[in-house]
Amino acid sequence: MVDFYTMDHDHGMMNHTNGSMPMHMNMNMTMTGMYFHFSADATILFGPWKVDTPGGMFGSMVAVALLAFLFEAIRVWRLKLAYSALLANPVDMTSTSINEANMSKSKKSSEGSPLVENEETEFEIVHKKAYKMQVKDKLVQGLLQMVMVALGYFLMLVFMTYNVWLCFAVIIGFGSGYAATYRVEKKYAPIRSLMEGAGECHV
Repeated sequence: MVDFYTMDHDHGMMNHTNGSMPMHMNMNMTMTGMYFHFSADATILFGPWKVDTPGGMFGSMVAVALLAFLFEAIRVWRLKLAYSALLANPVDMTSTSINEANMSKSKKSSEGSPLVENEETEFEIVHKKAYKMQVKDKLVQGLLQMVMVALGYFLMLVFMTYNVWLCFAVIIGFGSGYAATYRVEKKYAPIRSLMEGAGECHV
């Protein structure tokens, strides 16, 4: 005689057991790697990018550092492109040109005449008369912004692997990129405030 109660009970236990095992496995998988660790075994961003040897980890560190360096390079390149766009599209003066304002100010200074208190300098005029970038320039800036956002998220995900070697690579890449582009960024620093003030983009 077939004992249906026993079969149902065993079947229920089987389902309960099979259903609980993946839960524990998922919990273990979630908790694994949620701490900084030194390991040569890692999967980076995509499934095919998997390393399990010291040589592979070193090569991945170089690649990650280059991505961080590229992020800094693009950031400064955008400032340079904005500067070129500013030269190609000079500010629109409604009353007098920048040159005329500067010549008038220099003439007054040489003649000993008192300068008008609210007379604007060239830097103030440039900031008040925000330049208008051409459509092509805006498209280029927009594309570079998207590339920077993608790189930023990729590097964030790399850091979240909690692999100390990869974290070092991210930090070294950003640091070396900033050091390499510091002088260029300092040269175009006023362009950053002009762009942000005009609402064109954020670098």
